[in-house]
Amino acid sequence: MTKNHRKAWIALLLALLVMFAFTACGAEKQPVGQSAENEVSASDETGSQSLEADMNLIMDQIAEKEMTKSYADVLPDVTLADAELFGIDLEGKNVSAYVWLDQEEYVALKDKAYNMAGSAGEAIIHFTLADNGPELQNVEWSEDGSGHDQWLQDHFPAEYLEKAQAFNPYNEADPDVPHSRLIQKAAEVLGVPVETENLLQIDLENGTYEIIKTIESGSPGTDDYKFETETLEAGNLSDLAS
Repeated sequence: MTKNHRKAWIALLLALLVMFAFTACGAEKQPVGQSAENEVSASDETGSQSLEADMNLIMDQIAEKEMTKSYADVLPDVTLADAELFGIDLEGKNVSAYVWLDQEEYVALKDKAYNMAGSAGEAIIHFTLADNGPELQNVEWSEDGSGHDQWLQDHFPAEYLEKAQAFNPYNEADPDVPHSRLIQKAAEVLGVPVETENLLQIDLENGTYEIIKTIESGSPGTDDYKFETETLEAGNLSDLAS
């Protein structure tokens, strides 16, 4: 996560814990807004560091629970998650975080890392506040297709929905969106840069791989549009270990 993203999580959760002190005996669900950052004491540096670690744990738990390392037997493989936060609701020790969630799997082959799988969309992350840190309960994904907009209307409070609708997660040139942060994190974890143009295909059954270049020409939706592929490299996975 970037510094600004982490600050948003930290400020929100510090405010959340303050609210929890007043609602531990049982209270109505209460929203925690971005303005809470101004209410947090700057002297609580130790608490901020702890909460930053807690949110990293939630992302780690999501990556572990929601994804599978499909290629870990043949290549260095990592699953990662990151989120853009729109708001948090608290009910006792139960927390609901309204987010754009991105989770991706990367593998390293030779001197590059490749994105092999992933899922992204609006979601509600449900977790609990525990003495040993936050504990993930489940991720409630938004619906796909024609039911998507209605699902958001039904599940996101109006304030959070407005932020979700204004957010553009597909701006890959922006280093502060989840996908861009995950590319940076994958490169750090795997120790090689992430390839963002060519694709890697792995055939586990036959133990082979291909690095593929995609070539588009013409205009999508017209008769002159063409989508072609070119194999740049192919080989056996067993050869990589030698």
